[in-house]
Amino acid sequence: MRAELVAGAKLARAGIPFDFGRRNGATYPDLVLREMNLGIEVKARRLDGLRDLHDELKAALAEPQ
Repeated sequence: MRAELVAGAKLARAGIPFDFGRRNGATYPDLVLREMNLGIEVKARRLDGLRDLHDELKAALAEPQ
């Protein structure tokens, strides 16, 4: 859950509207970007996994649309 909160905080700071996915055994992504209809499944099995996520999100958000 910590990794999902960290990713959500980064999205919120960037002004990107999102929702947390449903819990209780449902098969929903951890985060859902509202405007892009994009689901993100967050996994943090490595110590540097959050750094990788940060770098990938930063690169994706920097791409022209």
